[in-house]
Amino acid sequence: MRIVFRILDTDYQRAQRAETRLLSCLKTHRIEGRVGQVFEELEFSRLGLADLPALELNGIVLCQGQDLTKEFLDDVCDRLSRALQILEARDSSPKGQATPPESIDPARPDAIGRKSGNH
Repeated sequence: MRIVFRILDTDYQRAQRAETRLLSCLKTHRIEGRVGQVFEELEFSRLGLADLPALELNGIVLCQGQDLTKEFLDDVCDRLSRALQILEARDSSPKGQATPPESIDPARPDAIGRKSGNH
C-alpha cells in the first residue's frame, strides 16, 4: 500500500517543522511513505479546509486546525502501523482460510485492531 501524507498550511516554517517530525515518526514506526507540503489556497478550498494546519493521508483529511506536534504525529503513525499490520496479516493468510474481520470504528480511533465485540 502506498502511503502519502500531505501537510497543508500557509506557514512555510511550521510546515517544515511538521514534515521533519512526521518523517521521524514514520522512520520510528518503520512505515515507508512520502510526505509533501501544500501551500496553495485553491487546494485548501477544494478540500473544504476551514482551519490550518491540516494533515491528509492518501486523500483523506485526518485533522485540521490542530498543532501537528510530535505526540500527535506519533499517535497517527502508531495507529497507521497497527492498521498496516492487520492488512498484511490478511494478505498473507492462505487462500480459502478466512481471517476474522477487525473492527475499525471511526468514532473510537482507539479500537483500531480490536476484534468486533471487544469494545
